[in-house]
Amino acid sequence: MRRACADVELLDDYQFGDEFLSEPVQFTENEIVEFALRYDPQPFHIDREAAKASPFGGFNAFGTHLFPVVWGGMIRPGF
Repeated sequence: MRRACADVELLDDYQFGDEFLSEPVQFTENEIVEFALRYDPQPFHIDREAAKASPFGGFNAFGTHLFPVVWGGMIRPGF
């Protein structure tokens, strides 16, 4: 079932397979590099040429970079 995060009071209210709706997110190259320089300075996060040569074929945001962005997208509609 799809529903807005503001419609769910507790995380336990979600059932396996439920989808939540949140704001769309797009990272800029600068945001990816800035975050990576502080927390995960691997070449495919901070160097354009290394990123092109990586299996990703370009800059790739550090997975942990997604947590605060997704969290913000989940809680903002409720405020």
